[in-house]
Amino acid sequence: MQYSNPQQGTISNAGNLVAKQDLTLVANKLDLQGQLQAGRDLKLQATDTVKVRDSIINPFLAQAGSNLTITGNQGIPVTSTTSR
Repeated sequence: MQYSNPQQGTISNAGNLVAKQDLTLVANKLDLQGQLQAGRDLKLQATDTVKVRDSIINPFLAQAGSNLTITGNQGIPVTSTTSR
């Protein structure tokens, strides 16, 4: 399964996305919360940033059966909140 918007767009995920095979998200920016699970390879690639938000209510999980690749050309900021 592949979602791609590499030019100027942002791919946002706040739910639980599961693929039995490969899962690839490619965009200018990725804004990620919730869970991303791939039965094989999980690839998260942004020409700008991969922003990860983690919280007690909605913890972030990126899980791959084989290879996990995260690329943010301008950074991979991780934000965690402990308040409810």
